[in-house]
Amino acid sequence: MEKDILKILSIIFYYIVRLRNYYYDRFNDEVLKKYNIICVGNIQVGGTGKTSFVTHLLKSDLKSEYKNIYVILRGYKGKLTNKNICVQSINGVINYAVSDIGDEGYMLAMLFPDVKILIGKNKKKSLKFVEHPDNSVI
Repeated sequence: MEKDILKILSIIFYYIVRLRNYYYDRFNDEVLKKYNIICVGNIQVGGTGKTSFVTHLLKSDLKSEYKNIYVILRGYKGKLTNKNICVQSINGVINYAVSDIGDEGYMLAMLFPDVKILIGKNKKKSLKFVEHPDNSVI
């Protein structure tokens, strides 16, 4: 009985994802197509290792392949998430407090001073900070 319910739910989920992917591929915004984007995410909200994986990616050879590296974050629990801002550590100094941008963005900016951290709820609007999209990775 439980297997039958799970099978039905998985079939429904399969078709919902197929429909979503169809509309995404067909009507995807042309703006996004000019960027090299690596998306790290899942349907879980916290504690699944997304930040750890991003840190691992930033330690890899991305810098040898791309001139500019950006990380777009929502800025969870930061006061400035309604604004779109670019954060970068210059000589170990960040012009925002942890309470402004959230701890994740602050930590990444301190660990990787050559990476620009874009913070804001509207991730598409954060793309305005990206310079030379053809030689950048987000």
